[in-house]
Amino acid sequence: MPDVQFLSQAGAYQLALRQQTALINSVMHLFNFGFVPNPGTTLAQLLAQECTFAGYAPKTIAAWPEIVSAAGTNFLLFAPTQTWIWTAGGGDPTGTVGGHFIVSAAGDLGDVVTYDAPIPMQGPFQSVIKTPSQLIRN
Repeated sequence: MPDVQFLSQAGAYQLALRQQTALINSVMHLFNFGFVPNPGTTLAQLLAQECTFAGYAPKTIAAWPEIVSAAGTNFLLFAPTQTWIWTAGGGDPTGTVGGHFIVSAAGDLGDVVTYDAPIPMQGPFQSVIKTPSQLIRN
């Protein structure tokens, strides 16, 4: 019989607690639609594709207060919902958001999320509203 290795639920929760602490003061950035990141994409490549629509600025996430159970012994971390609203003047008048990425306070690239549908940010009343989450896999 082959060796079997797994992380207990208590161990997975400890990993989630450590990640929750590591994400304090992380920054959520939006990137342009049309850019297709992959697991080898670098932070520099993502920053080169960062959105420029009117009113855009990255959002600092002071805390990730929610840890919830996911399938098996996995956990999900949730941060407060982040909102960007188009403002008149300046920026890219043809901006379209393709996804977001998280950078830790230490400058490490974390999750990269590509949205199922691009979000236009080209005029009044348009917004991006997203709740960042991070899966802690066992």
